[in-house]
Amino acid sequence: MMRRGALRSLLIFGLCWHACSDVQAEAVPSELEEHWRRIAPRCESNYWNFPAKRDGSECDDGDVTLFAGLLCYSGEQAGCEAVSDAQDSNGRWFRSPRRKATNNLNKPNSFSPDMALGAQLYIVATRNIHALQSWLNWMDNARPCWIGTGDNCLRGPFLRFCPDDNEGGCTVRPTDAALMWALSDRFNVWPPETNTQNLFRQAGSNFATMIWLDSQLNKPGYSQHLVAVEILLLRALGYNSNDLLERAAQSLSARQPRNPFFAYLAFGRTAAVRDLVVSQCPGLGETPPVTDEWAWERSDDQEAWKKSMVWDCIFMANLLKR
Repeated sequence: MMRRGALRSLLIFGLCWHACSDVQAEAVPSELEEHWRRIAPRCESNYWNFPAKRDGSECDDGDVTLFAGLLCYSGEQAGCEAVSDAQDSNGRWFRSPRRKATNNLNKPNSFSPDMALGAQLYIVATRNIHALQSWLNWMDNARPCWIGTGDNCLRGPFLRFCPDDNEGGCTVRPTDAALMWALSDRFNVWPPETNTQNLFRQAGSNFATMIWLDSQLNKPGYSQHLVAVEILLLRALGYNSNDLLERAAQSLSARQPRNPFFAYLAFGRTAAVRDLVVSQCPGLGETPPVTDEWAWERSDDQEAWKKSMVWDCIFMANLLKR
């Protein structure tokens, strides 16, 4: 007669074997993933080393905090380190560690709402509450004075993700505020000013409707990709059964059926998603001649995977193992 402990061990083994078999069946082959890691480009110097695009021999790090945040959420430590190193001691974030060290290469628009999504994913993945509180404090303090100066400053109501935008590109929009509310609410960490807290809460009451509308109205390309990142972020924050978010994910995938990131959001971790990734990413022994695209932020008809920065492939491989 089988003893109770042995029977329990056998049952656990059987369940584990079934689950592990499913994961293995839907995962990217390990040798292919190892190849991608060998050829994925980095921005390297004596002072920094992080995932980035390459434009010829030049490091292209203008959007690194977004892509590194996605990598971090997927489980890639190099992505987490890149986002962490892009935040300064005052809580302000930059587009990359190099951009932080060089005042954004002395250019304007040192950050953006797109980059903020990467910072938020990093905070969720690492639960770095200190980074969140520092960021919220900085955002409140970065509002320009309408009246007075110094301690007598009456600050304006508009929040910005950076103080040096020249086209209004850093202004916090309603959807941005709603996502900040979801992040603050999840960790119970809030901006110091009551009016900023109220702004977040008011925007947060309609977050799903705003994202569903964007999934219907945004053009194919990076604007749809941002909607997909927002869905990923909200699911990471616990909104896993919101009907409008599910419909938004389904809509994105239906409009761009060759996008494996959209397919993952719509259908989950499946062999079909894995096959999309493998079919579009470099094969064994292949190295893209140009590596200046995060392919999933482009429309299907652009076939941007032919110029993949390869980190987009690693991101998907990580998601398929989650």
